[in-house]
Amino acid sequence: MPVGELKNLTELTIRWNKLTKLPNSIEMLSKLQKLDIGSNQLSQLPESIGMLTDLTELYIDKNHFTKLPESLEYLVNLNDDSNDQIKKIYHKIELEKTDWIKAKMLNTKSAYEEYLNNFSNGSNKVEAIERIDTIINQEKAILNYNKAWEETKRSNTLESYSNYIYNFPIGVHITECKELYKIKQESSKSLFGKIFKH
Repeated sequence: MPVGELKNLTELTIRWNKLTKLPNSIEMLSKLQKLDIGSNQLSQLPESIGMLTDLTELYIDKNHFTKLPESLEYLVNLNDDSNDQIKKIYHKIELEKTDWIKAKMLNTKSAYEEYLNNFSNGSNKVEAIERIDTIINQEKAILNYNKAWEETKRSNTLESYSNYIYNFPIGVHITECKELYKIKQESSKSLFGKIFKH
């Protein structure tokens, strides 16, 4: 039976059900006094929950909320425990927002890891993991650039500089490489000219 048809229901407990969404039809349970939807996988609540003005107990702990509806302010009959729980969730949501802004400003692997450590199921979890992967790949690329550059300098030939320019056109040492290539090229031309004169 759909939840919205249980119009005379006064208590509803659906904890530990891996619930990801609460139906808008919840507003039809106008006589509901207790709603326990804790320990699920909810990230949001419908605005219609504000229609349940007879609620005195609302338990929404241990979910993954990224925001809460403004309509909760209409639930004026909630007991202290319910109100305290809602306040804690609001606080956690704001903390996550602050942590995420901080992580993006620092834009480091450790900053994103700290965010994930604090909010393992946060709303920005996927993006944080993607950014960590990007940073790791960038660090690997820089190591490759540096290793190739050291080998290029050790070789110190026109060919080695030419190869570096070809293989790493946006490498961190590309400007220096082009300058050394030019010097090496001029030196080769000068040497060739002397040999040709003789």
